[in-house]
Amino acid sequence: MTTALAEPLMTIEEFSRHPDRDHTELLDGVLVERPMGAKSGLIIANWLALIGQYLRGRRLGACCSSDTGYILWPNNQRRLRFPDASFVAAARLPDGKVPEGYFHLAPDFAVEVVSPNDGGCEIQEKVEEYLAAGTRVVAVIYPRAEVVLLFHADGLVLKFTSSMALEIPELFPGFQCPVAELFTID
Repeated sequence: MTTALAEPLMTIEEFSRHPDRDHTELLDGVLVERPMGAKSGLIIANWLALIGQYLRGRRLGACCSSDTGYILWPNNQRRLRFPDASFVAAARLPDGKVPEGYFHLAPDFAVEVVSPNDGGCEIQEKVEEYLAAGTRVVAVIYPRAEVVLLFHADGLVLKFTSSMALEIPELFPGFQCPVAELFTID
């Protein structure tokens, strides 16, 4: 479950200068904690290593960590999301580069790992918000069940279990990753 950390309402500009912004998001002007456990961190590290290896040399776009913020709605200067991992296709990178600050667009791909503190409604709200803002695919990873759900912009939802290979051909042609590798220690 996320926890509101501060009042009064702040803007994205104020958030970027706030000393306690690590592991937080700005939702409607309120700092909201995004706690991640060790297992969530391992899963994201594994995902970034696997997709990073695939992306190397392909110039398909930028894969980013949980420190990357997205202003999904440019007219809302009080809302800033930080997916656990994300990807922006090369054609959508502003001036072909990753910005110094926050992205002013939705990622093409967002990853959210369900942590022990996350509520189902919160995760579903994030998925719906990313998709409404233009994200093409959102992956929700369930560590306990070792399952990945892929939510597509057209409403398609695909389930991948630990005995399957994860594929996202519309964004990563030819990429296959055994789902079990997301949960292993190497």
